[in-house]
Amino acid sequence: MRFDVSAVIPSSVVYRRALIALAALGLWPVAHVTSARAAEQASSSPSSPAESVKASPVPNRTEEAILHKLMELQIQVTTLKAEVAQLRRSLGELGVGPAAANLPEKVTGLQIALNAKDPVLGNPEAPVAIVEFSDFQCPYCGRFEQDTFSEIKKVYIDTGKVQYISRHFPLPMHPRARDAAIAARCAAKQQAYWKMRDGLFSQQPRLGPELYEELSSSLQLDRSAFTGCLTDPSSAADVDADLAFGQSVGVRGTPSFFVGRVAKGQLVDAQNIRGAKHFPMFARAIELLLK
Repeated sequence: MRFDVSAVIPSSVVYRRALIALAALGLWPVAHVTSARAAEQASSSPSSPAESVKASPVPNRTEEAILHKLMELQIQVTTLKAEVAQLRRSLGELGVGPAAANLPEKVTGLQIALNAKDPVLGNPEAPVAIVEFSDFQCPYCGRFEQDTFSEIKKVYIDTGKVQYISRHFPLPMHPRARDAAIAARCAAKQQAYWKMRDGLFSQQPRLGPELYEELSSSLQLDRSAFTGCLTDPSSAADVDADLAFGQSVGVRGTPSFFVGRVAKGQLVDAQNIRGAKHFPMFARAIELLLK
């Protein structure tokens, strides 16, 4: 059975106001309200000039004001949508948040010099390396550590196929990230970098001097040497050097990774993977390089 709209919706003030209400809810374009109203006025206009003089309708200023306001609101909504889309694109470019997590891999063509001072996990002779830029206070870095890093370690690092290199990129909005990176660097001087790293990520909400001391004690570090290292300007300089280097190769947010082949002390044919990506994306990049 065919449904006849005209049989149930008469051309009346009620119809006009219903359309206005629908437009206010975004369910009916304002243009339809305006055209419907114009059509109604045309169909109900008198057929002769004399009748026109007698029955000239008085404009309903309230409805006109509502229509005008609706058109303004539509413009504002369109503007807001554009601003939100731009914000999401900006977050993606910074490499943070959910937007960043959906960005594709990018072949950078960069050659990244490997530093003998960088903490390396796995076989230092492995043909493929991952250079990580991370922030201990970054929630996405913590998510990567929990969800993806352990699988990369099991499949590629522990089997000698990949060496994993850690660098620091403390973001300005994370006030405890730089000190945490310094604590990790100081643990590295006593061959305990990776255990300290695990402890810092697993207890992100507690980042601070008390946690650093607690972890150094549990790792049986030389307390005096560790404490002195925390205040040594060279420790902070190492972290700042990581940050500056990351910026020079295009890192804008964390976590950010470069996956490439190792040749003559450099990372070549590198792909930049930005955000807390899952294991399959890293596996695809690594397998292509291992062929």
